Amino acid sequence: MPDLVAPATAYRESFEAALAEVSSDDDAIDFERQLTPSDLDVYPRRCAAWARGDELPVGWEPSWIPTSVLWLVDASDYIGTVNVRHTIADIAQDSGGHIGYAIRSTQRRKGYGTLICALALDAARQLGLDRVLITCADDNLASAKIIERNGGVLLDKITSAGTRPVPTRRYWIELEG
Repeated sequence: MPDLVAPATAYRESFEAALAEVSSDDDAIDFERQLTPSDLDVYPRRCAAWARGDELPVGWEPSWIPTSVLWLVDASDYIGTVNVRHTIADIAQDSGGHIGYAIRSTQRRKGYGTLICALALDAARQLGLDRVLITCADDNLASAKIIERNGGVLLDKITSAGTRPVPTRRYWIELEG
């Protein structure tokens, strides 16, 4: 059964294969492609630091805040990544919210998006959050369905300066104890 785990070198081969699958125009796990050092042994330590609010990447929009980076894995297979932001800054309310997830190209359309979102909601509960904001592009109907299956209630659709011309859907999900 797939589960969320902290990034670890035990998944190196599968994770590197997933990075190789990502085309240059697919930004699904772009942050990992850019922030994963060539020495993957350092990446798990970095992720642990980010969760503590240490060593946060700079020069990114939105700016990084304490974030738990978790991998969805099944046995030794890396399936996807989810970021659970411990709080959200004003800019993140427009472009990302508390939770952002990506499923590797070869594992899409198998139900993993719904699963990773549900597991991320559990992680948010463990952080003490009582509700989370999740966003997706208005034309990303697959993500909209995933969010709605996990209890997302559409707040609005906004267009922000400097982003894609497609509006962003913003959903709130209330977390029950």
